[in-house]
Amino acid sequence: MPQVAVSANLKFTNHWIGIYDLKGRRLIPAKRAVKGVQPAPAGGDEANGMIVPANVSTLVPVYQKAVDEGAPRAESNLGLFLLEIGKSAEAEAPLRRAVALDERNHDPGIDADREGLARSLDGQGKRDEAIDVFRRAASGLAPRVAARASVKLAELDPERADKYYRMAVAAEEKGSGRGAPRVAVVLYGHARELRARGRDREAEPLLRRALAILQAAPESDPRVTIEVLNALGNLVEGRRQLDEAEKLIRAAMALAEEKFGPESPQLAVSCVYLADILWSKKNLREAGLLYRRAIGIDASLYGPDRPETAADVANLGMLMNEAGQAAAGEALLRQALAIYENTLGPGSEQARFVRERLPRSGR
Repeated sequence: MPQVAVSANLKFTNHWIGIYDLKGRRLIPAKRAVKGVQPAPAGGDEANGMIVPANVSTLVPVYQKAVDEGAPRAESNLGLFLLEIGKSAEAEAPLRRAVALDERNHDPGIDADREGLARSLDGQGKRDEAIDVFRRAASGLAPRVAARASVKLAELDPERADKYYRMAVAAEEKGSGRGAPRVAVVLYGHARELRARGRDREAEPLLRRALAILQAAPESDPRVTIEVLNALGNLVEGRRQLDEAEKLIRAAMALAEEKFGPESPQLAVSCVYLADILWSKKNLREAGLLYRRAIGIDASLYGPDRPETAADVANLGMLMNEAGQAAAGEALLRQALAIYENTLGPGSEQARFVRERLPRSGR
């Protein structure tokens, strides 16, 4: 445990397990978002014979034994298990055998197995074949499988994304009900795709319906509700409906603080959106405080020298410039530029964006 010196005569042992920056003057644990962590590999062949208890891959022989014994749907279970632990290539063969068995036995689980096979193919970069199998799953009799497969098709075949999202909404409504939070998630996905293409007018009714569903549902994922509130607030801000935009984003902030506390990615995003709105309303002081709050959250979650934090720093720098504090604004922009150059490269879009906002003499 790290030792913390309060004064020359007083020290204590910090029992808070965390990630510490030993270069700083204060020893403060930071929360970090870690993505894509896989279980530690099993050590069955090591000298001490120990196996990591949390390694789920040690269960593969159990699934394989069921296959060898001819248990019902054993090939499907093995393939789907391999898929879930990130072994797409190894999952393909048992899933192909499962689909063949399903076709021969008219098994109602065929749609789920086709979806699993398509995911395996997609995970290996076999895009065209994955699209073909996803289409079969999307046209099957299991509505929730059809909805998921349609969403994947929208991702893999963006030129037909509108068609696939409409299919996904219809399938999810059939499987879950028109007022189900699952429907809201699909509507939000469709709205995001439309917004990426600059089609905000078409995205707005989808976001409003998604929000109405989520707010009326007895139980829904607050993360989705926060994202929908942020997206809708950002959309109406673009039309200069600033009062409605502020109301929506403040609702997102309140929900983020209630559900996830004072330090979460959801809250950081809402802080930035609200700061943008207040900047547009010429409330520069509160906007600056919100950018600073976002910097603190993202520095704690990702680190002070990460692109997520640099975006907040750059926003604050541009705000300071508009507020007439040119020296402070330039210093912040240079700080953001250094982070982008070190992490994303000098030629990155983010670095170029910040560089263009520096004084000409100092670029």
